[in-house]
Amino acid sequence: MKRPLVLLTSVLLIVAAIAIPVFAAKVETVSLWAEGEEGRNIGAVIPLFEKEFPAIKVKLQVMPWSAANDRFVAAVAGGTVPDVAQMGSTWMAQFADAGALLDLTPYLKKSVTVKMTNFFPSTVDLCMYKGKPYGLPWYADTRFIFYRKDILESVGYKNFPDNWDEFLDCCRKLRARGPDMYSISLGTSNYQEFMCFVWANGGNFFDAKGNITVTDAAFVEALKWYITFFKEKLVLIDRGGVAIEQDLASGRNPMYIGGYWETAILRNQYPQINGKWSIGLMPKKKSRSSFMGGCELVMFNDTKHKTSAWKFMEFMSRPDIQIKWQQAAGALPACKAAWETEAVKNDPMMQIVFKQLQEGTAPPQIPQWSQIEGRVQTHWQEACYGAKTPDEAMKAFAEDLKKIMGK
Repeated sequence: MKRPLVLLTSVLLIVAAIAIPVFAAKVETVSLWAEGEEGRNIGAVIPLFEKEFPAIKVKLQVMPWSAANDRFVAAVAGGTVPDVAQMGSTWMAQFADAGALLDLTPYLKKSVTVKMTNFFPSTVDLCMYKGKPYGLPWYADTRFIFYRKDILESVGYKNFPDNWDEFLDCCRKLRARGPDMYSISLGTSNYQEFMCFVWANGGNFFDAKGNITVTDAAFVEALKWYITFFKEKLVLIDRGGVAIEQDLASGRNPMYIGGYWETAILRNQYPQINGKWSIGLMPKKKSRSSFMGGCELVMFNDTKHKTSAWKFMEFMSRPDIQIKWQQAAGALPACKAAWETEAVKNDPMMQIVFKQLQEGTAPPQIPQWSQIEGRVQTHWQEACYGAKTPDEAMKAFAEDLKKIMGK
C-alpha cells in the first residue's frame, strides 16, 4: 500500500520541479551603446540599475567615438538599433531629422521623476529639434580657462581677469616675461574655443528666424579681437607637439581653454604643479558665454524594449545617480539638483564650473552642422593668418552657409 503513495509523491515532485520555471520572473535585456571613456566607465553604474530593477538586464556595447556615427547610420538603415544609446550633442539633429529618434514627449508627460526643467537650459537645447525632445541630457560639458595662479599673480593678476580688456592686458604682460614665454594656448582648428568669444559678444551663426548672421558686427568684432592674439604673437601657434598641459606645467603657456576632464589629467600627470593652478570663468564681454556640449541618452523609433529602456534613461537622469556618475567618470551632471550636495557646495573649483554651466551656449541643432563646423574653421584660419581680412573671411563664410543651408 505504501508503494503507490511513494510513486505519487515522486510524480508530484517532478511536476513541481518542471513547473517552477513557468512562474519565474521574466528578465528583459536592454541593449545600450556608449562611446569612449563614458562607455568604459558606465559599468560602475549599471549594476545599481539592475539591483533596483532586477527584471531588466543591460547589455553594454562600447565603441570608439571615431566609429560611432557610422555605426548609428548603419544600424538605422538596417533596423538593428540598440534600445538606448549615448548620442553626441552635435549628432542629435542629424538623426532626429532622419526620423530615426523617438520623440520623448509622451514619456516625459507621464514621468514622475524626470522633467526637462530639471536640467540646465542649454543642455535641454541640445536635446531639442523643431520644438520636440528627442533625448535626455546625460552629462554636461562646457569650457573654462585653466591657468597658473602663481604666474598670473607674478604679473599683477592675483584674481583671474574678469573681462575682455583685463584678459588682453594680462596676456600682454605674460608675453612680456621673455622671448619664449607666451600667454594662452589658442588655435584655429577648434570652433569650441573661438565661438566662446563670439557668443560672449552676442554673435551667432543664425538669428532666431534662421537668417545667417556671421557678417553682423557682433560676430566680426569678436573675430577681430581674437586675431589680436595672433597679430601680437601672444600665442604660440606651433607648440612642437608639446601637450597644452605640459606647457601649463612649464609655464611657457600658463593658460588654456579646456573641459572638466582636464582636471584629472593635471592632478595625476603633473603633480608638481598641484596647488599652483586653478580654473577661471570665461572673460566677460556682453556675457561669459561658453561652449555647451555633452551627451544625451536617446531611444530610436525601432527600439524594441521601449518601456524598459525609458526606465534606464529615467534612472540615469536622477540627481543621486548623476552624482554617482560624476564620481565614477568625472562627468559633469546635467541635472541642476545634483549640484546642491554639500560636497559640491564646498568645492570652490566645482562652484566655478557650476557658474560657467549657467552661461553655456549650444551649437545650432541643425542636420548640416558637420558641414558648417568644417567651414567655420577654414574661414577663421584665413582671418587669423592674414590670408583674408575678417570682413572678407566672414563674407566668404556667409556664402558657404547659403549653399549648405540651400538659401
